[in-house]
Amino acid sequence: MAAKRADVFPVRLRWLLQRNNVGSVENNEKYIAVKDSVFSMESKIEIANLETKREIDLKDKQIQLDKLEVAKKRNERLFFIGVILLLLVVITIVYRNLRLAAAKAASENKMSAFQARMNPHFIFNSLSSIQSLVMNNENEASVDYLSEFSTLMRQILDNSAKSKVPLKTEIEMLRSYIQLEHLRFDCFTWNVTIAENVKEEAVEVPGMIVQPFVENAILHGLVPKGKDGRLTITFERDDRHIVCAVEDNGIGRAKSYELNRKKNKDRQSHGVDIATNRLILLNDKKKGLVNKVIYIDKLENGVAMGTQVIIQIPIL
Repeated sequence: MAAKRADVFPVRLRWLLQRNNVGSVENNEKYIAVKDSVFSMESKIEIANLETKREIDLKDKQIQLDKLEVAKKRNERLFFIGVILLLLVVITIVYRNLRLAAAKAASENKMSAFQARMNPHFIFNSLSSIQSLVMNNENEASVDYLSEFSTLMRQILDNSAKSKVPLKTEIEMLRSYIQLEHLRFDCFTWNVTIAENVKEEAVEVPGMIVQPFVENAILHGLVPKGKDGRLTITFERDDRHIVCAVEDNGIGRAKSYELNRKKNKDRQSHGVDIATNRLILLNDKKKGLVNKVIYIDKLENGVAMGTQVIIQIPIL
């Protein structure tokens, strides 16, 4: 553009000088001076335009760089926030798992403590039975009792360190215990029935959880009756539980309570309290798992005809 204007301008200037009859040396000098002045002005304008354009370009580049820097800092902040949130989630999950593990360990420790209390209680009762047989010179019965007792103790020792056992093992221990008490008292018949939908080897339950209720039925229901006692135990299954029913035709809870009160025994078997507490420890409301012990007094014309205990045992 500047070159084009430089070519055109001298022609016009020369035409002006010739029109006015200007041809002297002086006019030639004026012509050159004017020409240089015009060229200088054109150059300055062109340079100014270039400088302006350069400044605009630089500002545009700076704006782009500033935008990139802002975006970079924003991404860094978002990344940092994301890392913090991820760490918080991980810490929360780890903390929750530790709490659950601690709660589970505490629950198992409590159950072990209950189990440790129950086994000595049962052993004490069994030894008392053996002592009674020996003192009555029932040698054959005492030998049979000792044999059954040793079998049961072996079963208990094999499973004492476990928080859960196969249902089949639980039922075998229960049968051994009932046989011991039957040898001791011989005042009742007994039967254990297992429903078809119960797979004894496929499910696990807390060990020695039914025995205290059976013991209570025998000692406080059937033995005071003295004869024609009948003990029936059934195992069924629902979605979340093994449902065990312990039923006797003994003297009933009210009369049993009255007899114990006269003997200054104001409570039932320790084992029943322990077993009930163990079941409570296994409750899990989040999973809808609520274990229950339900007592049903069997009455006929207002007369007690025995007791039924429904025990909801969680499948572990």
